[in-house]
This record gives sequence, structure tokens and C-alpha cells, in this order.
Amino acid sequence: MKIYFVERISDGLIHGSQACLNPPTEDNRRSREVAAEIHGGLPDDWQGRVIEIEPIPDQDIESIAADGKGGYMVTQKPFPAPPPPSIKEQLAATDAGMIRTIEDILTALVVKKLILKTDIPQAVLDKISAREALRRQLK
Repeated sequence: MKIYFVERISDGLIHGSQACLNPPTEDNRRSREVAAEIHGGLPDDWQGRVIEIEPIPDQDIESIAADGKGGYMVTQKPFPAPPPPSIKEQLAATDAGMIRTIEDILTALVVKKLILKTDIPQAVLDKISAREALRRQLK
């Protein structure tokens, strides 16, 4: 994998890096201008560099530093673990199963004559009937 970054010529400070399939082959003045705006100096104080690294699966580049021998050391770190799902996301993940459970409970209560169909709002009965019709189509 090729990595492009800009380096301040005077002290080797490295600004930004990005993996590139096709790194810039000509002078990237805008990258040098941004580095100069952030870190000081003039764009001409900065030079674009391209290095080749062996990527480690599931890891990201943490830092790039000159190794003092004319090369560069690249430190890679594992991608951060995804955050745990929020309470809303956890509840949403159970919604479909709960809907079916409630349908089954209502059906059982009606069959055992513990409640009458007329005790259930018509809008609810219509939705349950529509879902039952859809489930029959799956068979």
C-alpha cells in the first residue's frame, strides 16, 4: 500500500497521511499549503512523500516518523472496537419478535375466551389480520 504525506524539510515534521492507490505524481501544492497554515512556515518548506508499506489486516496507520536513516517508521494500531448498541438500538432489535409474541398472546387469550375479539380495538385486529395474511403467503 502506498501512503502519501507531506514532511517539513527543516525538521522532518510529518503532516497528514492517506493511503493512495494512485498517489500524486506531481507537486501537490495544496497539501503543502495546508501543512504550512497549520504548522507554520511556507509551502516551499514542505515536501510531498510517498512510501510503500505492508498493511496489517484490520489495522490503521497511527503515525509515521523518520527513522534517522533516510527511511520512515510506520506505526499501525488495531481499528477501534465498534461502540456497543444504544438502548434504543437494543430495543429496536427486539421489536419484531415482541410484535409476534403479542399477536400470539392475543390469539391465545381470545381462543381461551379470556377476552373477546370485541375487546380489542378494530385497528389492532386489522393489523393482526394483515400480518396473518402475509405470513400465509410465505407458506
